[in-house]
Amino acid sequence: GPLLVLFKFLKTCEFSAGFPDLNIECFLIILIFSNLKKNVFKFIVTLNDTHNIKFSIMNYKSINFSEKYKLFNEQWKPKVISEINNYQFKIAKIQGEFIWHTHHETDEAFIVLNGEIKIEFRDGIVTIKKGEMFVVPAGVEHKPSSLNESQIMLIEPKGVVNTGENKTSNLTAENDVWI
Repeated sequence: GPLLVLFKFLKTCEFSAGFPDLNIECFLIILIFSNLKKNVFKFIVTLNDTHNIKFSIMNYKSINFSEKYKLFNEQWKPKVISEINNYQFKIAKIQGEFIWHTHHETDEAFIVLNGEIKIEFRDGIVTIKKGEMFVVPAGVEHKPSSLNESQIMLIEPKGVVNTGENKTSNLTAENDVWI
C-alpha cells in the first residue's frame, strides 16, 4: 500500500551532503505523506563514511500476522513483511507438497505460526507444529509439505528464491513481494 511506497522511496533517498536542497525536498514529501496517513514516525538521519546523508523511517506500529495473512490467498508464494540486516521475514500459506530443492548459499528458517508442516530430507523427516521452528542448513536438499493449509514464516537473506537452485519450477514465486 501507500506506506510501502514511502518505504521504497526512502530506500532511494540518498543524497550527497553538498546538495541540502534535495534533503529538504525529501523531508517535505515525507512530512506531507505522514500527515496524510496520521501515523507516528521517527525520522532517522545518518551520515555514512562517504559523507552521504541517508534517511530512514521507523513506524511505531507492530506487525499483526493475522492481518497480514488476510491480504492474500495463494499458497507457496512467500510475502515479505519485514527486513533486518539484509534478512527478510516472509510469510506464506502452504498446503500439499512443494518440490525438492536446495539453497546452497544460505540456511532457511521455518517457523510454523498455524498448522503443522513436514520437511522431508533424503535421509529423514521433521515435523514442525504451531509455535515451533526448524532451520534447514545451507546445501541440504529438502521438500516441505503440509496436509492441511498451514501458515509459516521464513527467515532468509534478501533475494533467496523459494525454489532454491531450481528457478524454473511452476512453484517459483516472484521475489521481494511486500505486503
